[in-house]
Amino acid sequence: VAPRAARENSVLFSATKAATNAFRDSVNLWSIRLSARKWTPEGPARQLTSGTAFEGHPAITQSGDLLFASAQMSTGIWMLPLNANEGKVTGELRQLTRGTAFHGQPSVALDGSRAVYFSTASGNMDIWVMDVATGREWPVTSTPAGENAPLISADGNTVLYSVYGKREAYLVTSQ
Repeated sequence: VAPRAARENSVLFSATKAATNAFRDSVNLWSIRLSARKWTPEGPARQLTSGTAFEGHPAITQSGDLLFASAQMSTGIWMLPLNANEGKVTGELRQLTRGTAFHGQPSVALDGSRAVYFSTASGNMDIWVMDVATGREWPVTSTPAGENAPLISADGNTVLYSVYGKREAYLVTSQ
């Protein structure tokens, strides 16, 4: 969290309440009052906005008006059929995931039948698997931790993933 604007003895910055990853909570604008002599905090930070987007880059006018950017990110997993040997597109681009959840870091079984990715569809960053042919998807993790970096085995039956802040890998079935 870096300060972006200052006025008198206050500093404005963007931050999230989440401790382990930025996908659990929105990023809002905050203000903290500083001692004029020591530049140390005079009390807790005060939340100024409470939107659901990424709110950042605050600026203050002379009269005290606050301007800021509010960015909404939309992500999804897509599939594009290719002839890998020739590097040519062989079919139509197809969107696999939909909705407002954040989807990322996809991995696919060698035969293309299953894909794995992280998603915030449950309100938390969990690992999900999709049957690519039917579009049916299901979570393989459902914890308060921020699971990420999923890899699916060549046969599509096993998923390896990690958790933010831990130096461990976990192995689960994709069933």
